[in-house]
Amino acid sequence: MIVVGGCLGFIFLIWELRFAKNPFIPRVYLGDPTIYVALLMEFVWRLGLQIELEYLVTVLMVAFGESTLSAQRIAQLYNFLQSCTNIVVGIMLHFYPHPKVFVVAGSLLGVLGMGLLYKYRVVYDGISGLIGAEIVVGIAGGMMRFPMWTLVHTSTTHNEMATVTGLLMSVYQIGDAVGASIAGAIWTQRLAKELIQRLGSSLGMAIYKSPLNYLKKYPIGSEVRVQMIESYSKIQRLLIIVSISFAAFNAVLCFFLRGFTVNKKQSLSAEEREKEKLKIKQQSWLRRVIGY
Repeated sequence: MIVVGGCLGFIFLIWELRFAKNPFIPRVYLGDPTIYVALLMEFVWRLGLQIELEYLVTVLMVAFGESTLSAQRIAQLYNFLQSCTNIVVGIMLHFYPHPKVFVVAGSLLGVLGMGLLYKYRVVYDGISGLIGAEIVVGIAGGMMRFPMWTLVHTSTTHNEMATVTGLLMSVYQIGDAVGASIAGAIWTQRLAKELIQRLGSSLGMAIYKSPLNYLKKYPIGSEVRVQMIESYSKIQRLLIIVSISFAAFNAVLCFFLRGFTVNKKQSLSAEEREKEKLKIKQQSWLRRVIGY
């Protein structure tokens, strides 16, 4: 599915750039770094995040001994914290109208959060460390995503906002799908082998197929559960390493966004956008990179 989707996406871009008389994506926006960098950031961040979250509930129940309800609540921390942070950042933007500053801070905080998830990925480090890491990642997502959307909307006309917003939402979903696919590939290719190597062919394969059925039979502290924890922790380590890589790439991309200053207007006119671009070019390199 990834290959088919990638091929169709490439064909779509060729059609839009070369053959479409009335392109869905106005060609002028394809040359705007704020637009395509934001689309790429949306894809990369969601991809890396989904890799980390895809099997988190299972890992929490097997490796940390959490209940189903507790594991699901911890896994939903990202969405909750992102939503709360969105409100706070929205209020802050009213008084400090520089969205790129929040995007840069959120992107760097996202790398820190993923690093903390790597450190606290196993039961021996305690569940509180993992919860704290998820909170950091959630705050990072809230600081980054909607200020980035604000920059994109500032770069477009009012008539094209629906198109650009639709593209952002589409890329968001594509990133989730690709991330889930990559996580699934790593999980299926490595976990079964790890369990079989540690527990033998019969028991290892049985636990791989239905891990939750064996949690009561092999409580934390038993030899079999120790081997299960080691296996799941090793695979989670691989997943988080991949997530950190994408988070780091996302942090690099954020510096290429234009640091527009927002105002109370519904959208900027073409002349105002050109003035903003010229103003940005005249700034020092540090201000252009950070966006303040």
